[in-house]
Amino acid sequence: MSWSYYPPDDFTLLAYFPEADAFAISPECSCYAFSSYFTADLSGWQSGAIAINASHGYAREAGEFALRLLFTIAVELLVALIFGYWEKKTLLFFAVVNAVTQVALNVLLTLVNINYGLSLFLIVYFITELLIVIFESLFYGLKMPRFSKHCPGAVRAVFYAITANIASFVLGVIMTVFFQVT
Repeated sequence: MSWSYYPPDDFTLLAYFPEADAFAISPECSCYAFSSYFTADLSGWQSGAIAINASHGYAREAGEFALRLLFTIAVELLVALIFGYWEKKTLLFFAVVNAVTQVALNVLLTLVNINYGLSLFLIVYFITELLIVIFESLFYGLKMPRFSKHCPGAVRAVFYAITANIASFVLGVIMTVFFQVT
């Protein structure tokens, strides 16, 4: 069950069991964040009580993050290959920088979403993505001569950073919409 808009801060769960014509009720619960998750145990309903506990589902969220991280790195490394970055050292450099920026982005967005909700999440998401593109463009532009002997130019590195981030962002949005619809 989901209260997606204007959930109550405090609530009680009341369940009706038609086969027994009986009700069971939980103790009063309080939301602990903007996105609060609870698990109800109905096994003791015959006593008239429902056990309910806060449960965020960290394992699922960690799994989803791991998939997003792998997807982003894969897309951006594919773009790197298209840009002519074939050297193992260069690809590893891109993967490490990407992993660091993705971890920072996802920690920030998770905290914003849990504490403030979707509206601020979207604003912070776009601003942070823009800051990551700027950071990676400058960082790659400055460091590329050290990491690539084949393509040491700063201009190519800047265009790579912009293109790779746009590609992973657009494909990520498409995947998110696709998986939300199906």
